[in-house]
Amino acid sequence: MQVIDAEGKLVGKVKDISFIIGQQSISLSLEDKNGQTMGYILGKSARRN
Repeated sequence: MQVIDAEGKLVGKVKDISFIIGQQSISLSLEDKNGQTMGYILGKSARRN
């Protein structure tokens, strides 16, 4: 699955999705076009790892 930002640019491809038990959050692992892996936690307050 591809991830597109608010400006319509490709951010990367989803490599892994996980749900955090006990929290209202989802963790995404993305790979960008250069092969770099990025981690994001989405929920009440989204942050990038």
